[in-house]
Amino acid sequence: MTGRIRSLVGGLAVSAVVALFAIGCGGGVNMLSINAKSKSNDLVINNPSLQGDAEIVSGKALYNEQLMQAFVEIQSHSNDSQKLYYRFVWYDTDGFELPGTGGWHFLPLMGNEKKQVSAAAGAPRAEKAEFSLRRRSTDDRENQ
Repeated sequence: MTGRIRSLVGGLAVSAVVALFAIGCGGGVNMLSINAKSKSNDLVINNPSLQGDAEIVSGKALYNEQLMQAFVEIQSHSNDSQKLYYRFVWYDTDGFELPGTGGWHFLPLMGNEKKQVSAAAGAPRAEKAEFSLRRRSTDDRENQ
């Protein structure tokens, strides 16, 4: 192997180890994409540990006047309270993020509690919402 190929292969191996370590540590964000026009949902689990403790159960969307509203149901499977954060990001028909997408919001989830969170798009062009759920970060700047 040439030095360049060996370096590339070594770099890929290091990247794979880092990715596996991050997955094993339980980091990451779980996401639910909700499409109001097609009435479809797509759940992406990047953190299986979080999904086991705080399950994203379902999501739905509807239009109130011309604004899209999204609703997501979360179920705690832990006996302990959890400090979670969520956000909604809104997209138009072409898949572009709409301005005014909100930041992270604190979501206290008590032991075995079922909770529904909702939000409304800030613009009538919204067709898709992406709901993200994560644990509290140790970096307080990420919790705002």
